[in-house]
Amino acid sequence: MKKANTMMFFQKLSKAFLTPLALIASASLVMGVASFFTSADIISAVPFLGNPMIQYVFKVLLQMGSIITGNFAALYAVALPFALVDEDKEYAAFAGFVGYLSFLTGMGMLVQNFPSIAEMFPGNGLTTVLGIETVNAGMLGGILVGILTSLLHKKFRNVVFPMAFSFFQGVRVVPIISLFFFMVLGNLFPFVWVFISMGINGLA
Repeated sequence: MKKANTMMFFQKLSKAFLTPLALIASASLVMGVASFFTSADIISAVPFLGNPMIQYVFKVLLQMGSIITGNFAALYAVALPFALVDEDKEYAAFAGFVGYLSFLTGMGMLVQNFPSIAEMFPGNGLTTVLGIETVNAGMLGGILVGILTSLLHKKFRNVVFPMAFSFFQGVRVVPIISLFFFMVLGNLFPFVWVFISMGINGLA
């Protein structure tokens, strides 16, 4: 039974990756087309493409694609819990987004308050994501948050509290738990990720 559940989980996980991948592929295609028609060589060859309004349209398309390609991790943090759970999917997706923000903030608080830890990371090891200065955990950070959020959702979505706290029971507690859980994880994760980050930087 346990083996069957594990197989089912990985089947769901593989399918869960397809939705963000389809969006990312579409965004990359749009960016490629927009970049092509905004290049100086193409505008020189086809002068009417230099029209400000035409160029504005292509720049909008380029920015639309950048929104997606620049936020891979956030997409996975939301899409994976939505796809991996069977019930109350909207709460799982919401908890994934809350968890991802908390994860980023936890890592950011750590490196901002302890400069010695920040100095351990290579030049590209720190970044800004969704306006939060944090550790550059890349797509792996979003995938990790997404998978863990789905597990938290399955474990706590049916929790029952005493009457005085009953408003927070059930699916409402999952985003709250995610907030606290990923804040703690965000303060621990950099101590592992720093070695992975240095390894990746060394191979680049």
